[in-house]
Amino acid sequence: MSPRACGPCTYLVSPTGVGTQNLKYVLTNLVQANDVVLLADGVYRVGDLQVSVPNVTIRAQHVPSVTDTAPLVWLDGAIPYRYWNSELPAGSTTRRWFHAYSKDFCKTTLGARACAQLSVSYRGDQVFQGNASISQTLRSADLRDATRKVFYVDPTAHRLYINFNPGSTTEVTDLETALLFNRPAVGSMLQGVGVRHYAGNDHNTHAAASKANAAVYVADATSVVLRRDWFSFNAVRGVKTQGDVPVGQTPVAGEGVLIDRSTFDHNGELGLNAVESDGIIIQHSLFYRNNTKGFYPGGEAGGAKLLSLHRAAVVDNDFTANIGIGLWFDRSAYDATVADNVFDANTWDGFKYEVSSRATVTGNTAVGNGRSGFIVYEASQVALSHNLLRGNLVGIEIQEGTRTFANDPNDHDPDHDRIMPHELTFDVADIDVHANGFYYAPSPPTYARCDPTASAQTALDGCQYALAIEDDLAQRDATALDVSTSHDNFHRAGWPTDPTHIRVPVFIALWQAPSTGATGSGCTHAATARRVRWAALADFQCTGQEPGAATPWYTRRGLALG
Repeated sequence: MSPRACGPCTYLVSPTGVGTQNLKYVLTNLVQANDVVLLADGVYRVGDLQVSVPNVTIRAQHVPSVTDTAPLVWLDGAIPYRYWNSELPAGSTTRRWFHAYSKDFCKTTLGARACAQLSVSYRGDQVFQGNASISQTLRSADLRDATRKVFYVDPTAHRLYINFNPGSTTEVTDLETALLFNRPAVGSMLQGVGVRHYAGNDHNTHAAASKANAAVYVADATSVVLRRDWFSFNAVRGVKTQGDVPVGQTPVAGEGVLIDRSTFDHNGELGLNAVESDGIIIQHSLFYRNNTKGFYPGGEAGGAKLLSLHRAAVVDNDFTANIGIGLWFDRSAYDATVADNVFDANTWDGFKYEVSSRATVTGNTAVGNGRSGFIVYEASQVALSHNLLRGNLVGIEIQEGTRTFANDPNDHDPDHDRIMPHELTFDVADIDVHANGFYYAPSPPTYARCDPTASAQTALDGCQYALAIEDDLAQRDATALDVSTSHDNFHRAGWPTDPTHIRVPVFIALWQAPSTGATGSGCTHAATARRVRWAALADFQCTGQEPGAATPWYTRRGLALG
């Protein structure tokens, strides 16, 4: 091979370019280590792009200077459908249009069942009219409903049907994966680029992308950077990162990924999924309205889910209005930092730390989440401090369950080379809750009706709690679960002085613990009685927790609460 005239080289490509000005041609045939590929403004209908050499930068020629400004460059997995046939079925007053369609975007690997047995959530087919996403239905009869726009895929006739006039702006997803960073792509970067409308199909022919179900997949590539990018309206996940732990434990292939000032919105299941991506940093980014395909919100759905990784740092991000959980660590995650984030109006928990160990959760704000603002579930050595919580169904929830590290191997790190830290027990222990502010605002509506007189209580009983601690395994009290506070949380600002004077909600803790003594304001039950609910703050303080309800931490910071 003759030497290149440049080294490193910079290639300027365009949506209509050919040869050295064509994005896919450059990445497939020309790009070498340290090269830069500049993308001129426009929409690139491309798929299955791959980077397999180190330190390649793929950058928009014009990167927006403001974080929340949409990119001028889009990788787009959909194509316009220009020529439709129409018909008025016998007995129907609603006209329908159809187009030839032979794609197989049914995610049988993700659903672990045959396509015919899967719900609409597991279909990667997508239709867009202008900027609007059209809902898919599995019932052809729904095409008769003129009150809403829907589409239906007939796999037997190989047709796609819609019940609205497609006009000239209707597009249909045609491609599976936008971009793959293979293991040799160490230090590569995507900057200022939007990625939308990809199916994320698990039938991708490339082994590395198989089962990723993501528009962009970082496959064991170390120190990849995604900066000022948008990942929008992809059928499953916007981005997935994957690491690989060696026998020697370090260095982990695929560690050190940086996601900075990026937007993940309206993706079908998750904005971001990261597995064994040790040292991942996620900062200054937005996760908004993910899980548009309606996956079970208590499962792997919502803003971001991070699994089986060590030393993750999630700092100064916004997790808002996701259908499911805002941010979720699961399956033997270890040594995480979660700081200065906002968890707002997610339909389930704002933040969840499950069957994992060691986390510092500080300086975050959780407002109006449908379940808990923060939940520690069968995890240990977690510090929750200096967080502000307002209007969540539960402020902070700590829950013990039946799983242990010994009886639940399925939730271990799946990499067999990983030597697991001894702190990973899947048992609640060493939980420190201090300097948090619990403010009142109405919580989102719940399926349960609050009944303060009920003898059996649970955290999600429809009442509103500042702090809820439960032991589903043995109904032990808080002292047995190693949950401690530093007597500097507060529960005052904006809260009723006497919750017993109103029906709902109950604004104090659900906590199984005996009373340990009286405060100046007295106690309403014997010191030896064990309770699961307190109807007044002073009564709660008789457990030995938070005597005096300290001066609001948020006020001490000099900030006003709106």
